[in-house]
Amino acid sequence: MRRVLAIAAILCFCATGFAGYVYDAGTQNLSLLPADLVNVIDPPELSNVQQSFGFGESADPLSALNAFRALNPSVIDFDAPAASAQGTPLSVEVQGLVKFGFAAAYNWGGITSHGRQAFSGDDANDDISGVETQPLNAWFDVTSVVGGPITAIGLCAGGRGDDMESGPGDFLVTLDDGTQVVAAHYPMFGGPTTTLQCIWVGYVAPEGRTIASFRCTRPGSGNSYIAIDDLSFIPEPVSLSLIGLGGLALLRRRK
Repeated sequence: MRRVLAIAAILCFCATGFAGYVYDAGTQNLSLLPADLVNVIDPPELSNVQQSFGFGESADPLSALNAFRALNPSVIDFDAPAASAQGTPLSVEVQGLVKFGFAAAYNWGGITSHGRQAFSGDDANDDISGVETQPLNAWFDVTSVVGGPITAIGLCAGGRGDDMESGPGDFLVTLDDGTQVVAAHYPMFGGPTTTLQCIWVGYVAPEGRTIASFRCTRPGSGNSYIAIDDLSFIPEPVSLSLIGLGGLALLRRRK
């Protein structure tokens, strides 16, 4: 029943059009409607990602990202904040679909200092970025994925451009049965000693499993000042008998 209601909400929101991101300072929740999702990761006119890690990875630096793009994921692009640092969300919610809970707060609207940049928007504030030390030496820590189950996750990350590098580290995913998977291992990026500034990491769960949480590790402590953008996911497959071919087309091709 929950899944049917979620599907109905998606189709309704897709039909009603633009709604926009809303930050609630009381709950520290950043919310958007399914109609605000896009289906493009790091648009070609920007092409900030230099190397990708995880699903579909091979010798080609962007093979993992391109393989994930081919799955038509839903993308939270964090675009169009009114100004830098609009708030410090502890969660991001796609209403009626999924909610990502964070271990620590992030800057909604990014911070333009330290050479951080957006991937998907026209402004350097079109992202979320690190605002305080993350637990377990992580630069991104999603402690819970609740609502509609998801079977795949991906994200873009831009390193700080001055004196602090991030990595090497692991992209760790915990599945619904408690299994923890090293979804990807990435090298050092960001800072003045490497030309690798912007990466993508992603993971697709085995058949029958969904994703409960995930985080990206790095050595050391302190604020790593990572800009995080184009948080992408794929909901658990839904029966065609529930939504019909027309609804499926909307789900896969919505913007």
